[in-house]
Amino acid sequence: MRKARILWGVLTVLAFAGRPALALPTVDEILARIAKAASELNSYSSEGKMSLTEGPRTATYTCTDTGVIIRKDGKVVYKYCQMMKGTVTGPAGEERKVEGRVVGDGK
Repeated sequence: MRKARILWGVLTVLAFAGRPALALPTVDEILARIAKAASELNSYSSEGKMSLTEGPRTATYTCTDTGVIIRKDGKVVYKYCQMMKGTVTGPAGEERKVEGRVVGDGK
């Protein structure tokens, strides 16, 4: 019985050892894929929420960020628009609506 287990164990090890190794990409290949994807990226957008507490004041914001990436003559230029809308609450419960926008024209 013991010899049979040893025999099956050896056969199992040989079966897996004889299989070719899985072709996992190297770090250089992964970095090359990332660089290629980044070079093909032409636009981006994101949305998020944040909250801030500063002393007795709290603020909650929703943010959106959209942009275009322009490549010309070996230069990369970003044109983007970031918008924030939110509410700031004071220590006595008073509320203020806040809105802001930042625009980058690539210059």
